Amino acid sequence: MAPSPYSVLGVSHDANAADIRAAYHRMALKCHPDKIQDPTKQAAGAETFKDVQAAYEVLKDSTMRSAFD
Repeated sequence: MAPSPYSVLGVSHDANAADIRAAYHRMALKCHPDKIQDPTKQAAGAETFKDVQAAYEVLKDSTMRSAFD
């Protein structure tokens, strides 16, 4: 079972849009493949970044977020 978008971004269920956006940017800076210098960790970083992007896509859209909840 995939982790919830909330746990991927590290936000609570009652987080507002600004908190979600800030968490996305923080996670994106940490795990973006271009930011990872170690070539052996780039693949894992790319997978994590995809998870972060997918979580943000769900939580940034109020319709998708309410359907998920």
